[in-house]
Amino acid sequence: ILYGDVTGRVSGSITRSDPRRFSGYIALDNLVLKDPGSEGLSLLRNYAGSAHILLRNILFRGIPIEAVETRADLEEDVLRLDDFECRLSSGQIRGLVILEPSIPPRFDLDMDIQGKNLEQLVEAFWPSQSPMDGLLAVRGTLRGSLDALNGDIVIEATQGRLQRYAVMSKILTATNLYRLFAAEPTGFFEQGLKFDRLAVTLKIRDGKAVFEDFLMESPSIQ
Repeated sequence: ILYGDVTGRVSGSITRSDPRRFSGYIALDNLVLKDPGSEGLSLLRNYAGSAHILLRNILFRGIPIEAVETRADLEEDVLRLDDFECRLSSGQIRGLVILEPSIPPRFDLDMDIQGKNLEQLVEAFWPSQSPMDGLLAVRGTLRGSLDALNGDIVIEATQGRLQRYAVMSKILTATNLYRLFAAEPTGFFEQGLKFDRLAVTLKIRDGKAVFEDFLMESPSIQ
């Protein structure tokens, strides 16, 4: 297969039954994706079957992904991705993803990501200026769907800066009397609140998040 910059290989068998049934292997390289999800299943109507899928060198909303590999089963417009594995240069995401038309994706995923560029990740989903930058580490699990999310995640950001949420940052700076009257200005009002480490445990139950064990280490806070 050759389509623009996308190359690939498809092998297997397909029947003329209703629905048409495919069984085989699909490999694609150099995909650029913006919003893959349940809406794309409309392209697979009147099809069913199973396939081993390997996608390499993906660009998803500006984020480079080394590879996505999964075993896919499509029945009655429900696409089930077992043994789903997303490999990034900074870590991996593994588990199960289920896509159905007109409803949010369902998933059961384990994540282990280390040293990801936080600003790039935030801007991929919220195009306005990122409220933070730094290096991100995420470990934990996510289950359910986007409208009924459950999971336990440990998030840690290092060597970054809070660039927005000025009210919170001004309070932290203003109540730090030692720094407030120090000879060296913190530079927060112009540059944001710099931090060496920011860590939190996030517990999500039925879409509601509770932050536990919040920790911030910053040269602007004593």
